[in-house]
Amino acid sequence: MRNWLAKFYRLDIYTTPVVRERALLVYALCSLFVGGMLLFAVIDIVLRQPGFLLGGSREGTFTAIMLAGLITLSLAGILGTRIGFRAALYTPILITLLLAGGGLAAEYVGSVVLFALFILTVALIASERATVIAWGISALIMVLYANVVPVPESGIPVLTQLDALVGIVVLGVIVLLTVFFRRLVRSVEVGLTLSGIQTQLRSARITTEIASRITRQSSLDEVLNSTVALITESYPSIYHAQVFLTEPAASVARLSASTGEAGRQLLERKHSLTIGSQSVIGQVTATGKSVITRAGEAVHQPNVLLPDTAAEAAFPLKLGDEVIGALDLQSREADAFLPEEVPIFQSLADTLAVGIDNARLADQTQARLAENQRLLDETRSVAREVERLNRQLTREAWSQTLAARRDVYDLAIDFESGEMAQEANPMTPALKIAAAENRIVDEIASDNSARIVAVPVRVRGAVIGAIEFELAHADEIAPEEMTLIQNASEQLGLALDTVRLSEQTQAQAARERKAGEIAGQLLMANDIDVLLERAAASFNEALGAVYTRVYIRPGADSEPVPAGGGEHAANGSSNGHLAFPEADV
Repeated sequence: MRNWLAKFYRLDIYTTPVVRERALLVYALCSLFVGGMLLFAVIDIVLRQPGFLLGGSREGTFTAIMLAGLITLSLAGILGTRIGFRAALYTPILITLLLAGGGLAAEYVGSVVLFALFILTVALIASERATVIAWGISALIMVLYANVVPVPESGIPVLTQLDALVGIVVLGVIVLLTVFFRRLVRSVEVGLTLSGIQTQLRSARITTEIASRITRQSSLDEVLNSTVALITESYPSIYHAQVFLTEPAASVARLSASTGEAGRQLLERKHSLTIGSQSVIGQVTATGKSVITRAGEAVHQPNVLLPDTAAEAAFPLKLGDEVIGALDLQSREADAFLPEEVPIFQSLADTLAVGIDNARLADQTQARLAENQRLLDETRSVAREVERLNRQLTREAWSQTLAARRDVYDLAIDFESGEMAQEANPMTPALKIAAAENRIVDEIASDNSARIVAVPVRVRGAVIGAIEFELAHADEIAPEEMTLIQNASEQLGLALDTVRLSEQTQAQAARERKAGEIAGQLLMANDIDVLLERAAASFNEALGAVYTRVYIRPGADSEPVPAGGGEHAANGSSNGHLAFPEADV
């Protein structure tokens, strides 16, 4: 009946549950009053006493007016309740009071029952104080009727003083029982409310703890595994928890974390469900709405690895409007996942979705950092290799330069006398240490009269020598002076290398120029003998050779035809062997 009334009578204008229930009660009582009055008029008056209502008698007229008034008042109560008129909620109280009073006026012997109905209606709709007031009104009416209204012509009073007294006592007992019942119901409601609040607070604490632990995890696997483990530990009614993450490219939701042995087997199978399928996960990931199902329902698809599941609830993992997965919870209790618990679990799912997103971002950041570190290490390795090659090439270049000159550059300058000389033993101990160990040597002379500083001369990291300073005092060198010495050695190294490169460039240019001259002389020859003689003479001149030999052999099997005495073969053979002593060229 409740669903029928909710369907045909409007309740959406009432916001609180208490007022909504009261409006539903008014609809029911007023509808019952209308139906009852019409039925009474048809059966008791029209069928049993035809012409009673319209016969013109005082009783018939009074009854007709009462019926019309009560039906009109009931319809007004229904209409007023539909439009949200709050006073209409008290219509049943007025109707029952009129019924009780009208019963006395009509000399109805069961009027006390009608007053009891009036009191019960007040108890259901109004407060406890209003119930006591209704009892007082009923008692006053009955007392007045018993003492003021004369005895009817039949000689049998409708309500004697004793009847009134008994009725007042009975109605008082009814009032006490209704008040006690209301308080008992209120206590139970308060207890249930407190129990519900405590349950919600406990669930909220658990959810907060889980959310806190989620935020402390860094990787995605840690977030998922710790969450499902904490849920089963914190909620005794949940024996299995798992998380599915969507893979839009494959249109599936794949199991990413699960608890227990069944979860381990499902993970090994790479268990997945199609998005939009009839399964709980398929529906949740497709619609973005939570689904709660019990064993035996159509949407519930039992898993052979989880035969004890009596109730299953799945909550969407959403980031904005995007569904990234589902949190699946299963219980052995059929009455698990009550409506008041749904918001708590959905809040947990929302927190998990944020944790998943943060973990993914953290994983991506770590991957980028690892890649950047790898590139940095490779760059450093390349830089070290380039630096090593630069040092090696610099050392080889300077070794070749010094080997070509067959001496070691050494210059000693005495600024007091102005003399410059090359010493027989140029490498002092300080110079040796500075050049060999690539570090600055700062020491005091043996007689404590001077300070000696030796600084390595470097070019692109390679030590090519050292420079030594002898100061006329033994005082410690100031930091800015030491910086000046280091800068001077660096500038010296750069200048020396610049000069070396300049000399190398000039030598290369001279060689290329000489090669060009040789090529020009060879191109002017129009005879093989002349060409070979000019070639030998040019090579001898260019290289400073003491002996030059030219050997030509185009065929692998042909034997060379020697030409003795420094002359080539005169028979025009393609083989030639010429030797030119230095004196002849």
